[in-house]
This record gives sequence, structure tokens and C-alpha cells, in this order.
Amino acid sequence: MNYWFVVHDLKAYEQHSDLIGCKVKQSGVQEPRFRQFGEIRKGDKVVYYATGNHVIVGIFHVVSDMVYLSEDSYWKEMMVYRIKPTEMPAKNCYVDFRKAMLSDRVARFDLFRNKERWYDYIQGKTCRKLTEHDYRLIEGYLRNPEVLIKK
Repeated sequence: MNYWFVVHDLKAYEQHSDLIGCKVKQSGVQEPRFRQFGEIRKGDKVVYYATGNHVIVGIFHVVSDMVYLSEDSYWKEMMVYRIKPTEMPAKNCYVDFRKAMLSDRVARFDLFRNKERWYDYIQGKTCRKLTEHDYRLIEGYLRNPEVLIKK
């Protein structure tokens, strides 16, 4: 099992809370635009990050292989995985990831080596692989009321 930091937005989550997706390389080609997205596998865990709002929506389990979504009213042509929530913050809350990163002076991330510029590591990405260490740190934020914000 691998751990992934998936970068979407809240609009995508509202449209399809049960999917993560990546645009195709070109129309009609059933291949994700970003190669690393194609490395996700059924059984992996996903930290769902909503860019723009800088929040962690929750942690999800990938429950399907990657499939081609050809005609969706929201997403058009995408490569997608079906996901199910496994760990979520308190009801009607998200994790304020910016606050979590900057307020946790002790935690050291493998992916986000420069915590003050953590966003540089995900800019322009659909997903990044996480170490188990980073996954466990983020998992802990889901239960930390100091970094939760209301939806």
C-alpha cells in the first residue's frame, strides 16, 4: 500500500466526493496527463487536499482501478479512481493545512522539507507520493482541534 497527497479543489470534491481524477494527455487517449497519477493503485490511501482553500478534506481509501471517464457533466474527459472516506476530521470541519504546517514546530516532513514554503512541493501537481511518516503526521492533524476550521 502507498500513500498519496492528492491535490484537487473543493469544487471537485462537491462535484464528485467519491472520485479523484486527472485530465487525459490528449482527447481520446486513455492515459493520465501526469504519469505519477497512474501509479496510484487500488488499496492505496489518499490524503485529499483542496488547493485554494489550503485544507485537508480527509483521508480516503482507493477502492477501484483507474478508469476512463469520457462524458461527465462536470469533469468531461478524465482518468479517475473511486475513493471512500476512511478518516475524516470532526463533522463540518476541514484541516487548515497552512496552519497545521506552520504551527507544528516539531514535526519534520519528508515531502515538505521547507515548511514555510510547503506549497512549492505541490504546485502544478495532481498528486505526490507520501512516506508513511508524512501520512501519519497528517493523519494526526485530523484529530487536532487546534487546526480544524468550519466548512
